[in-house]
Amino acid sequence: MATTHEAQIMEVKQLSDGMVAFRARCCEDSSTDSWHTVNTVRSAASGLQALVEVDYDAEVSGHLARVSSQHEATLAGMQALQKHLSPAPQSPAPVHQAGV
Repeated sequence: MATTHEAQIMEVKQLSDGMVAFRARCCEDSSTDSWHTVNTVRSAASGLQALVEVDYDAEVSGHLARVSSQHEATLAGMQALQKHLSPAPQSPAPVHQAGV
């Protein structure tokens, strides 16, 4: 049965340079945490800064899809590699010596 990978936003931060960042996580697995920064300010040639119109829905959905896809691919790769692991060496049974 295939597992459905679903990433969610875990945290949002306003950065000092005017950007916004959010942290996504897939399947409640912290090893999948991924930050994405959204540039909300653009420097003009005059040196002035202007607000950028941002499609937040597209930014969020795109990043969540990338995190989910990466997690799914990583798990599939790990499963494929597990098949090639050599079995763990068996320890020889202890030899019991009489009178010792």
